[in-house]
Amino acid sequence: AVPAGRRGVAALRSAWQARTLRWWECAGGVSGGWFVATQGLTVNALGLAVFTVALVGGQVVSGLLVDRAGLGPGVPKPLTGPRVAGAALAIVAVTIAVSHEFDRPSRLWFALLPLVAGVLMGWQQAVNGLVRDASGNAPVTTLLNFSTGTVALLVVSSVDVGLRGLPTEVPSQWWLYVGGALGIVGVGSAIVSVRFIGVLMVGLCAVLGQLVGAVALDV
Repeated sequence: AVPAGRRGVAALRSAWQARTLRWWECAGGVSGGWFVATQGLTVNALGLAVFTVALVGGQVVSGLLVDRAGLGPGVPKPLTGPRVAGAALAIVAVTIAVSHEFDRPSRLWFALLPLVAGVLMGWQQAVNGLVRDASGNAPVTTLLNFSTGTVALLVVSSVDVGLRGLPTEVPSQWWLYVGGALGIVGVGSAIVSVRFIGVLMVGLCAVLGQLVGAVALDV
């Protein structure tokens, strides 16, 4: 609605028409849709511990590879010892933090879904950074991200409703419905910061925030 937003949409359209921004670089939100769907499909089966470790593992490895390939904004970043060690330490830290919850080994194959979600999150952050550079506007990039994610989720939901019907009841606690708004803050923050610190560092900062937030919520 504001002039800066309209200029961002126009710049994004021009970049798409000039093919300086390819269509698949505008589809990062599909990865977010996959992540949300994966949560609903696997958390109950895996438990939050295995889900989190698989997600973080995929995310940090993806961050290393995406930065190395130079898929995001900025110059490619080599696989240096400190970067690899930092990624490994993040996985170890999360594993230790949630190790007391590993109690369903027979269902570990479900972990492939959040693992893929983590890998896609690295790619999502990279292409969102490219869209941000093309549009010059972080809110426009966030809008595009959530629009494509919403379309993906509508497709998944239509299949689910067709097979199982609509839910018979919904939760009554209002605070269970703020996840989407929090997701906007998270994705928007990544869009702004990824061009400065790279995909791996964005992922590591997210892991740190998740661990601190989890401890605070437990307390």
